[in-house]
Amino acid sequence: HDDGSIVNGEDGQPLMHTDGTGFISEDLARLCPPSSLKGDFLNEHYSEPLLLQFRLFHEGYAVKGTVLLNKKLERKTIQVRPSMIKVYRDQECPVPSPVNSFEVVAISDRPKKSYLSKYLIALLNYGGVPRNFFMDILKDALADVQISMINKRTALQVALLHGDMDDDSTVARMIFSKIPLDEPYIQTRLCVLANQQAKSLREGKLPIDESFYLMGTADPTGALNEGEVCIIHENGQISGKVLVYRNPGIHFGDIRVLTAIHIEGLEDIIGCSKYGILFPTKGPRSSTDMMAGGDLDGDMYWVSRHPILLKYFKQSHPWTCMNHYSSKSSEKKPIELSDEELERELFSHFLTARFRRSKAMGTASNSWLAHMDQMLTNEHTKERNCLKEKLLELVDIYYEALDAPKTGGEVRVPRELIPDTYPHFMEMTKSPSYESKSVLGEIYDQAQEFNLNTPAIPVWKLPPLDVEVPYRNLKTWQRHYEAYRAEMTAALSTDDVEAKRASADKVIEKYKQILYEASELEKSPRAWEEISLDSLAIFRVSYDYAIKVQDAKKCGFAWKVAGEALMKIFIESQNEKPLVCVPSVVRELFVRNNAHEHTHVLIKLPGLRARI
Repeated sequence: HDDGSIVNGEDGQPLMHTDGTGFISEDLARLCPPSSLKGDFLNEHYSEPLLLQFRLFHEGYAVKGTVLLNKKLERKTIQVRPSMIKVYRDQECPVPSPVNSFEVVAISDRPKKSYLSKYLIALLNYGGVPRNFFMDILKDALADVQISMINKRTALQVALLHGDMDDDSTVARMIFSKIPLDEPYIQTRLCVLANQQAKSLREGKLPIDESFYLMGTADPTGALNEGEVCIIHENGQISGKVLVYRNPGIHFGDIRVLTAIHIEGLEDIIGCSKYGILFPTKGPRSSTDMMAGGDLDGDMYWVSRHPILLKYFKQSHPWTCMNHYSSKSSEKKPIELSDEELERELFSHFLTARFRRSKAMGTASNSWLAHMDQMLTNEHTKERNCLKEKLLELVDIYYEALDAPKTGGEVRVPRELIPDTYPHFMEMTKSPSYESKSVLGEIYDQAQEFNLNTPAIPVWKLPPLDVEVPYRNLKTWQRHYEAYRAEMTAALSTDDVEAKRASADKVIEKYKQILYEASELEKSPRAWEEISLDSLAIFRVSYDYAIKVQDAKKCGFAWKVAGEALMKIFIESQNEKPLVCVPSVVRELFVRNNAHEHTHVLIKLPGLRARI
């Protein structure tokens, strides 16, 4: 408390902000690549990351948490706090040859493009942000989707952003090959990508400027006071009011209005590293705990300095658990189990946490959203108070369900908290629904109106590829194409999405193998003249059939199987020398804040000094 007395939690134990942030020396931080995409490290020129979420195994200790770059730390040193130690070294049974390793789980990389969600929109709207603000964002986003069909640069950005949905970025490669945007197959794929974007908008995933996600940690200097944060972004520290939120918060007070300040001398510790948010270690309650019970163990925090949000949003009191809804687990403690029983329990808990999402979590989340939809449009005080009570109860249930896999408790949602009907935008097809009048319902309706019909795309042939082909090649690929259509129909007949994709990929790979006698053009042992003739035959057969059935999607066979060769033929017809460029550089140049998948990086650390 402000008077210096100790604040106790629900369990009667003293509350503690944190015992401090961990540190890592500059030389060790430099060993960690800044980002990776499917295991390939990107960006050769970079500064060391500001924060690393890690697992450390050292001399029999098992440690997990986050460490902050500290330029003042001696070389080959990692400093951790007692709260990070999860397994202590057994003094009675020492490990003869322990493996010392530092496993990087995530780093404070450059923030991705930020999007709102249905839950965040509902909380912001409840806090005073006007409906028109969200509708204007939606209007601009839908306009961008339409522009992507006719604007080469926008189309390229969309194609690169959704390359995993587009046969290894085939559309982007076609655009780079100077193939015009109105080419039939490009148009069909752009329609698919555009409709996917519209679907995301329909679900409330609205792009938002001046907002980003950052990894959080404790202030190492002790300079921050209650209600203050330090934000290190692209060009250094940020100052001024900010909104801070942590997914998956659904309480009215989970969005906090905080003040970002500049900490003098921080650069002496962190150098030029960036992308992180530092929280204070002062005050009666941790700022992170006020946001859906967040902590400093690698959690990501949404930060916004959007002027409209800061102008209108008024924060509510932070969440405090009012009721408990979980029943205590009757399972034995680990020490009471035999080795075989313990192994079985560990596997069982892992599989449950990994693959079986809590039913209570989903029920509470859906019920909260349905009641919140009513809350946003109901002006009757008595009904609003009743709705608010239900919402607060559902928040407690939801947060307990989130922790249930760790606590072992079983959570149930009382029947009286489950709504009888759901707003139409939730698409709860097995339950009665009603037409929502809230901002979420309006977003859904306007995005739903956006629809591109691919069958209307006229099919025509690129002149450089529409050439005479020997009868033998043409006849061979006509037979192959008939077989391909039958095999692809069978492959797509299953309802399992993953199995369908795997089966379709297998069919395509079969015919690429026939064409190239390898998995791709560069590895082919065949003469280029033979590949060229077969590729042109594939193009002719595929496009003739598409014209016959008036369906531009049937052009896909040509580009999925012979795309590399067809693009090479087209480029050669343009009398221009192509530039060689790797995909990661293209994404960096054309897709701002592109998403990188972080893969675990295991670093062996000989001579490591770990301060535990």
